[in-house]
This record gives sequence, structure tokens and C-alpha cells, in this order.
Amino acid sequence: MDKKSRAESFGEMLADVVIEAAHLTYNAPRGVKIVETCIKVLQKRIEEIKPKKATPEYKKARYGKN
Repeated sequence: MDKKSRAESFGEMLADVVIEAAHLTYNAPRGVKIVETCIKVLQKRIEEIKPKKATPEYKKARYGKN
């Protein structure tokens, strides 16, 4: 059994929130559409998450060096 990272666990919790919101509609086709739309938007926007170069100030504060 693989141990999940904190990011994976948090992602699963967020997915649970979307599923719960879909259940609250009491309308299966609408709930499915909510979930499918969330997936579509997330897949489209995932490219917005890009690594940023750490500034020297950040490195010093985080790691104690430049």
C-alpha cells in the first residue's frame, strides 16, 4: 500500500467536495455535468501552475543561504 502525499490527500478531499456538491443537486444528469465541467476546466487550467524561480531573499529565509 503506497502512502499518499499531503498534496494527493488534499486533492482527493477537494474531489470529494465536488462530488458532494453534485449529490446535493438531487439531479443525476446535473450532478454528472457539474463533475465533468470541473474536470474539463481543471485540465484546461493546469498549465497555469508553473514553477517560479526562487528569489535570493526567499532562499536565504527558507534555507539560510543565497
